[in-house]
Amino acid sequence: MRFIIFFWSICFFLSCTDSIDKKLSSLNDGEAYAYFEVNGKSFYNDTTLFKGSVFKSEESFTIHLFGNDQSNVMASLALPKDQNQKFEVKIGAKNQLESDLMFGKISQEIQGTGIGYIITEGTATISKFNKNEIAITFKGKCTNIKHFDDKTRRENLSGFLVFKTPDIKE
Repeated sequence: MRFIIFFWSICFFLSCTDSIDKKLSSLNDGEAYAYFEVNGKSFYNDTTLFKGSVFKSEESFTIHLFGNDQSNVMASLALPKDQNQKFEVKIGAKNQLESDLMFGKISQEIQGTGIGYIITEGTATISKFNKNEIAITFKGKCTNIKHFDDKTRRENLSGFLVFKTPDIKE
């Protein structure tokens, strides 16, 4: 049984890495793409592209992205001392001042209502972080922002964010 779980975990990782590399190569400089699944359902349209910026300090970085269809993403993550290697950041409701992910969109333009999610627990794996590209994979639990305090309404989250030639401000 453990072998089967391990096998499927490796398959997921390899397919996600392939998707990330393909998406990065299709972007123009300064463009970003975010793919999130909430309970297995894609959150953004495949045509949603983002523009934005990255603010970096010694200990953390924040990404602010705004989509071509009134979507947005904000990720704040802690940085390790050695950023030349792939690294993983734990995210939880208790340490959201250090690491966080929020994403949203306008769901009904006429009424101006939107829907947004915040990660409540999970991991962010940063596989690329440099002036040419950023690639982050997310996995964990999230909740609709309106129901943040209701622990019974947690939903599964998986996805990734890529940014080609980001504008990094230090």
